[in-house]
Amino acid sequence: MPSFQIAHLSDPHLPLAEYPALDEIRFKRLLSLLSWTLKRRHLHKAAPLARVMDDIRQFQPELVALTGDLTNLGLRSEFRRARQWMQEQALPPPCWCPATMMP
Repeated sequence: MPSFQIAHLSDPHLPLAEYPALDEIRFKRLLSLLSWTLKRRHLHKAAPLARVMDDIRQFQPELVALTGDLTNLGLRSEFRRARQWMQEQALPPPCWCPATMMP
């Protein structure tokens, strides 16, 4: 029986590149920004994510299932950066099941 290799990456929460402008902050985003500033920025770092992505590329899966959150606050700038990040990964087309909805 032929095999089909899948890599699954969940909730990469790409590190926040910049803080949002005042007009982008709403109550929920304010709480998320507080959580990012106090806790999550210490957990979601670029270097460990890069090592995971290197491992996935070495595995050479036929499909990459990407689920969960790519962003932290759901800002348009984060989604633009997430799109750029995904293009830079040089992976097969992902099956993307997002948790954070597009703005």
